[in-house]
Amino acid sequence: APPRGVDVVVLNATSARVSWKPPVAERQHGKIRGYQVTYARRTAGERTVSPRIRELLLRDPQVGVFTSLTYGHTHTNTLLS
Repeated sequence: APPRGVDVVVLNATSARVSWKPPVAERQHGKIRGYQVTYARRTAGERTVSPRIRELLLRDPQVGVFTSLTYGHTHTNTLLS
């Protein structure tokens, strides 16, 4: 089951915080060993096939902070448990 209540808050021009709640226990397929948070930057005219990707691998926290974001660009994120 996916994490619940995913929320992204922009902290400033170059960083954002993503937070979430763990999946519902009854729907988990075993013990969660961590979370993979991925974000990608896209620039105007760039194809979305191969965006620049960075990952945060987190064991217990349910909050991650992305830094070094590029002002004026669109960033997307993905969260997996």
